[in-house]
Amino acid sequence: ISLFMLISGINFALYYYAVKGDIKGFFKNVEFRFYILVAIVAITLTTVSLWLQSTHLDFGEAFRVGSFQSLSILTSTGFATTDYEQWPWLAQFTIFLLLFIGGCIGSTSGGIKSFHWLVVLKTIGRQVKQTIHPNALIPLRIDDKALDQKIINSVITFFIAYLVISLIGALGLSIFDIDIVSAFSATLTSMGNIGPGFGLFGSVENFAGIHNGAKWILIILMMVGRLEIFTVLIIFSPSFWKD
Repeated sequence: ISLFMLISGINFALYYYAVKGDIKGFFKNVEFRFYILVAIVAITLTTVSLWLQSTHLDFGEAFRVGSFQSLSILTSTGFATTDYEQWPWLAQFTIFLLLFIGGCIGSTSGGIKSFHWLVVLKTIGRQVKQTIHPNALIPLRIDDKALDQKIINSVITFFIAYLVISLIGALGLSIFDIDIVSAFSATLTSMGNIGPGFGLFGSVENFAGIHNGAKWILIILMMVGRLEIFTVLIIFSPSFWKD
């Protein structure tokens, strides 16, 4: 199951090109490499934390549990085989960070997506270089192709909008007397269509007992997250409906 969760988080276009004979396309694709790196780092951190900081797990069991839960959250599959809120803090924080990431563009996963993270990180790197060399023309490249500034602006705007809507959603949930950790994790797991979160909505809990108003907020967040935010924002924009 862990293997298929990992596979489902990869851009399906890469499988198409692989069938056509371009298997090397996987390793040439920067987003794929970033996604695999995130998965490896997350599995390593959870495994090592569980192995060294838990008294009842050997390495093999720590690796199995850490891999399964890390990939489940990263790919927004939402499966749970253990109560990860009982894990050591390093392993818990790793799982919490995965709520922000997600799989690749063109995969079955939700979340912010690896491609968006790549653009944001590369934009930060480019800005650092631009500060050092203010007169230099420094293109932002993904897969050896320079991205158009419109695409970069769109990704940055999406990234900011995702975080702002998450904060607004958490604020809305707090109206119904939901604690900060539970409210923020519920917002993130709903936006990413992930499933389990933290606090009141951990891996062994559910959303049944919360106020109906809070459920409506989460319903809207799930819709906004799955439709990539701007689709929903455009629908509610008055200028969209003008002739």
